[in-house]
Amino acid sequence: MSALCQTEARYSASRLPQPARVLAGQAGSVGSGLVAAGRRRPAARPAPVRLTRRGRRLAGALVVFAAVLVVFLGWLMLAGGAQATDHGVPGAGHAGMTRVLVRPGQTLWTIAAAAEPNADPRLVIAEIMQVNALSNAAIQPGEQLWVPKS
Repeated sequence: MSALCQTEARYSASRLPQPARVLAGQAGSVGSGLVAAGRRRPAARPAPVRLTRRGRRLAGALVVFAAVLVVFLGWLMLAGGAQATDHGVPGAGHAGMTRVLVRPGQTLWTIAAAAEPNADPRLVIAEIMQVNALSNAAIQPGEQLWVPKS
């Protein structure tokens, strides 16, 4: 055969239909993902994420929102530790209040009932907690509290 005939034969052979490939998940397939020749298909790489102009704006807004939230929470943490101090005359106390030393076994209820026997103890407890800046009703022996005078 001449060189021209060989080139034409190769060209014609490359144009012949190729055997069908067996794909995973198709009816009648083995499910192994193998091609007919016994080779494994190359793993398909996911396409890169492309955002539209609207998507980019939304993503940017979310980043800005997250940054503002982090700054705000940091500010709350720092400001939460600040408490007012009494800059008045030492020992002057609060008007209409006396200082009481908490003894073992006392509760805010017993202190409030002793300070204002004719008043509702719940109201007196609320006043004691507000004046002494207590976050809950737990008190410790030896603690000094401002209570209303009876």
